[in-house]
Amino acid sequence: MARWIDFVKITAPITRKTSIFHVFTKDGTILGEVKWYGSWRQYSFFPADNIIFERICLREIADFCDIETRKHVGVLKRRKNQSLHPAEYKP
Repeated sequence: MARWIDFVKITAPITRKTSIFHVFTKDGTILGEVKWYGSWRQYSFFPADNIIFERICLREIADFCDIETRKHVGVLKRRKNQSLHPAEYKP
């Protein structure tokens, strides 16, 4: 997906409802992590200390956050529809 960075999903505690992704450069330097930020109800990027970004990496991180947020919101909507209409639910 991204040209200069990788997103790696980590194993989160079983009690966690959302995913956490570590963000690395292609050569393995940790840039930070993407995780759910409840106050904003979306995935957000939490950068590591003393890291400098340029616009392409920032755009790729923002796009990744947007995609993951849409996926999560879609799951929530499907769960809500299933609980409201269990007999009619079709995934």
